[in-house]
Amino acid sequence: MLANKDLVFIVGSARSGTNWLRRLLSQSPHVATGPETHLFSSYLLSLEETWHRHQGTRVGLPSLISEDELAQCISKFAELCLGRIAERRPAARIVVEKTPKHGEHAAKILRHFPKAFFIHIIRDPRAVVPSLRAASRSWGSKWAPGLLADASRKWRRDVEGARGAARLTERYREVRYEKLHADGPGEIMRLFAWLGEPVSRQEAEAYFSASAFEKVRPEVASNEVDAQFFRRGEVDSWRRELPGSDIAIIEQLTRTQMAALGYEPVAGRRDRMVAGARLHSYRLADKVAKAVRAGADRIKP
Repeated sequence: MLANKDLVFIVGSARSGTNWLRRLLSQSPHVATGPETHLFSSYLLSLEETWHRHQGTRVGLPSLISEDELAQCISKFAELCLGRIAERRPAARIVVEKTPKHGEHAAKILRHFPKAFFIHIIRDPRAVVPSLRAASRSWGSKWAPGLLADASRKWRRDVEGARGAARLTERYREVRYEKLHADGPGEIMRLFAWLGEPVSRQEAEAYFSASAFEKVRPEVASNEVDAQFFRRGEVDSWRRELPGSDIAIIEQLTRTQMAALGYEPVAGRRDRMVAGARLHSYRLADKVAKAVRAGADRIKP
């Protein structure tokens, strides 16, 4: 099913619009897509890590198959899984898989699919962080960080990990969430042209209209979890949602990446001072807590 088809991986930080972008692309009859697979970031990662953990011992799979044979098995399994996505729209030339954390595993993906494309959607961390925290209190409680600092660091790690794909392949492209909002049809046209499947302005406008948030919400929000998944989808709601010192903390923890991406800080001097004090207090408390835990481990009977 993957013969003569282009594989496209949508990557980036969670809550950055990856699902929206997947939906936009799926409007084309030339695109087949499906659910998040977590194929390389979870399933195959666990297999490879377990294999290497037993390497050099007398137990486990390394005593039965070589590393090359393992790689061949992984390739066949990945082809089977991604082929099932292709089967959803057999005539489609493009197969789109959306798992945000796959950006960190681009090297592994390219070993098995050297011609894969990567689309990295990037969103302002000041919008992503409150969305992650909201998810942590509901449907995303098992994975989304609930603390401001942890959510900021997650955005930073995810963005850095996905941007690393640019050093590995020329088939890497960044899309800004904010620009997708401002000129959705134009961005869609540019993306499809890059993928070798140009669409007209009229088609791009139809795709964008069909994927509008006000249409998607009632269509998919069939239960409480789905309803909580979709927030406002606005570009700058963080300006109303976050206190000034929270904004300053996010800007401080992600300042290098924000500068590289062109996101301008807005926190005032007073908020930056409060943020600095909060971060200092947290680091001090964390250091004390670690010392206490280490002491408890030493005297544990």
